[in-house]
Amino acid sequence: MKKHFESFFWPAFSVSMMFIVYLFQILLMNPNDCYGIIPWNTKGLRGILFAPFLHGSWQHLVNNAFNLAIVMFLLFQFYNKTSYWVIAIGWLFTGIFVWLIPSYDSQYGFYISCHIGASGLVYVIASFLFFGGFFSKNIKLIAISLLVAFLNQGMIFGILPQEFFGPIENGSRISWQSHLGGFIIGTILAFIFRNKAIVVENKPKISPEQSAIREQEIWEQYKEQFPEDFTEENTEPKKKSWDDVL
Repeated sequence: MKKHFESFFWPAFSVSMMFIVYLFQILLMNPNDCYGIIPWNTKGLRGILFAPFLHGSWQHLVNNAFNLAIVMFLLFQFYNKTSYWVIAIGWLFTGIFVWLIPSYDSQYGFYISCHIGASGLVYVIASFLFFGGFFSKNIKLIAISLLVAFLNQGMIFGILPQEFFGPIENGSRISWQSHLGGFIIGTILAFIFRNKAIVVENKPKISPEQSAIREQEIWEQYKEQFPEDFTEENTEPKKKSWDDVL
């Protein structure tokens, strides 16, 4: 399989930026201030751009970095320039989706929440990869869909509110809103780009000069193998009669 520069560069670049920003976050940023998405709060709008680079702990960062590197590699390796649209649109609209959904707890009611992390973007790409193969009906992409389903078997539970699984302890909340938004946006994008989600072809490019040389080589081989088709006066092949064929 041919390797593509983007499939290695962008995962490596994104993960590196996540670690650099996290170091900046713990060393210079005010831990009591939220730079992520705060639903229904104008200050929280900046988190639409910044939230995927911010994380609450090293474990949170490592988990998201690992998952993002895998799905981003698959996205750029098997899809064409569609990859850039998926990331840009998914990043923006997942953030808007999270901002529009207020946080609610059955015990405490509505509360102010701060959403950070790249998991929403991971869900965008993972759902796009999963549904993209089935919507496009491309055998190679369907294989990628099955691979994504195998690698992310537990992701479906991440889109459900945590309250469904029992009491929530302080500090253990996850942004299921980001997961749900990413899942929905990725599915929609897979449908929109179903006719453009084409696997990058691995056929070598041949210049016109190379093609002409190859044609000449084939012609010379033909003359060597079938000299009886040519006369001394004319290098063009003679027409065969039905008797010759039969």
